[in-house]
Amino acid sequence: MQRFFIQDFKVKFEQYNIIYTFNLKTNSIILVDPVNMVYYNGTIESYLQGLKQMKTRQLQKLLREIPDDQKAACQKEYSVKIERIGRPIVPVTDTINIVRLNDSLKVFGKTTEKYQVSLNNRRTEETWISPSLDITRQFNWEKYLYLISVMEPGNTTLNYMVTDQYRQLLVKGFPVRRIMTAGGYRNEFQVNRMEEKKIPDYEFYTPSLCRELTFEQWIDRNKDKEIQYDDYE
Repeated sequence: MQRFFIQDFKVKFEQYNIIYTFNLKTNSIILVDPVNMVYYNGTIESYLQGLKQMKTRQLQKLLREIPDDQKAACQKEYSVKIERIGRPIVPVTDTINIVRLNDSLKVFGKTTEKYQVSLNNRRTEETWISPSLDITRQFNWEKYLYLISVMEPGNTTLNYMVTDQYRQLLVKGFPVRRIMTAGGYRNEFQVNRMEEKKIPDYEFYTPSLCRELTFEQWIDRNKDKEIQYDDYE
């Protein structure tokens, strides 16, 4: 189960093991680990700087350990990866088609419009848009998708979501149901409940019961945990 809070360009994404809070106006971020009761508070710029510094230290350590004849190739490869950190999402170059389909599905009592998204004529996504759920005056999809790309660099769906065609779809309303197919796997998401009300400011602040970590501590927070095995394994 996941929850989203959206208000005045502040966004909070919450699930059992991670909480992201973004301010799309100031680029501030709060990352919370509710399992370990710790959090990181900073900006997207400080987070990216921390990533680059960490990757640079990893490269320097690797260069000290590998044979001399491999150092130049290794440094070139890693330097390219470090340089890519924080760059804008690259839209897919595949042919993307988005067509509206006949469908009368209602989600939490709201009418929807169904669309099919295809890449190179292969169905990639079916999505139901609710025109009555309009968040465009309090939300920026472009900035939000970029922030998600920093937190989840392996999220390949973002590459077609930033295309002009898909962004035009998001302007029509909020996606309340999505079925995505990739690599033989099917992922399904649906909004089951929606509330429109004033969200208390504390929802977007740092958690009072959690301990603040530096960037390095945040990245390494699970490194020393022992793996727990079942007695029968």
